[in-house]
Amino acid sequence: MKPNSIFFSRKLKDRLPHVAREIESKLRDNNITPKWLDMTYDIWARDYMPLQVDKDVFLHYYYYPDYLLKTLEDRASITNPIRLEQAILMANGKHVESLPLILDGGNVVMTDKNVILTDKVLEENKRISKDAVQEVVETMLREAFKSEPILVKWEKSTEPFGHIDWLVRYIGGKDNLIIVGFNEKSTMATAEDAYKKLCEAAHYRVEKFQLTNPNEKKSWAYLNYVQVENVILMPTVADKGNDEEAINLLQNFYDEAGMDVKIEAIDCQDLIELGGALHCISWNPYLD
Repeated sequence: MKPNSIFFSRKLKDRLPHVAREIESKLRDNNITPKWLDMTYDIWARDYMPLQVDKDVFLHYYYYPDYLLKTLEDRASITNPIRLEQAILMANGKHVESLPLILDGGNVVMTDKNVILTDKVLEENKRISKDAVQEVVETMLREAFKSEPILVKWEKSTEPFGHIDWLVRYIGGKDNLIIVGFNEKSTMATAEDAYKKLCEAAHYRVEKFQLTNPNEKKSWAYLNYVQVENVILMPTVADKGNDEEAINLLQNFYDEAGMDVKIEAIDCQDLIELGGALHCISWNPYLD
């Protein structure tokens, strides 16, 4: 399903109004109107909004991440999306099923064959099984997503969130293309494990998204793009050489896959400083 709608938390307009304005401008230039979510407590909509597994089926999970449990202020920022699910989905005939796992939407990448996550999902759900947590969690994922889970090594010391949506992106197309980011030395073990396991899955053409001279602190953000219809909003980091190379590289991958897209660059320096980029702040379901 090609996403045909895109949502952002209204809090983005308060916290980073210049980013919100640029997003609105680029989308409207392409005849797409973004929608704004109320009843949210932070800007990271990807992490708490439900996951779409079918045209009319979405998954609600427990958004209760360990990195937001350290202070009362952090706990107060945890959004429960039930009222949003009721207003946007259930009121329009969509079905919302419960997946009783602690999970972040940013730690889920779905393909036509697999659901890909870092193995942080095991650490956060140890409570469900004393001796066989991986077996139980994988079974729950398999049943909920109707596809085989692939769990990738999580580098806890260098990436505290345990997300996968900055590293692995599914393009699909004629060769069932999937790309893996190789631009950070600090998380290279995660990238190498993802690349190896995706190649072993034998469903995909797996390619490295690798820049000539990446910025160690920012180049991860390029793969944290978001698509709606045929438009891709891609983060840029005010590094002209890397920005141009990253845009061209992603465009070439989509061209090779036989997929017609238009890439719109969004300056995301301030957003990156907060720990995320455009995929993190968006929710892009297919809604009819």
